[in-house]
Amino acid sequence: PLGEIIRGFGVKFHQYADDTQLYFSTPNHPNDAVEVMSRCLEAIRNWMGRNRLRLNPSKMEWLWFPASRFSQIIPSLTIGGEVLSPTERARNLGVLLDVWLSLEEHIAAVSRGAFLQVRRMRQLRPFLDRDALR
Repeated sequence: PLGEIIRGFGVKFHQYADDTQLYFSTPNHPNDAVEVMSRCLEAIRNWMGRNRLRLNPSKMEWLWFPASRFSQIIPSLTIGGEVLSPTERARNLGVLLDVWLSLEEHIAAVSRGAFLQVRRMRQLRPFLDRDALR
């Protein structure tokens, strides 16, 4: 049922456990895409209400991937009277995406994590025998 509602707006989606990711591409003005997405989210919210579920806008994030760095300001989405402003970065299946798809922040975060693990291994070195170090 939820998939049928989403498809009815021409929006594509992926579902992971209890998360649903919506995506929409438009060559037109961003306001057109925002309007379609707002109507789709409102229909989802209404369906959830009828099924005794609740859409939580405070846990929602949305990114706009513009065609160029010189794109205009993107309007906010409105869901049930609540305004959802676009974010500059969001995590998708463990990958930190930014609006320019640069992956710079993701690479920096992975590098920090790897450095931390190497540091921990170095701290354990005095407690390990030669066989364990090989």
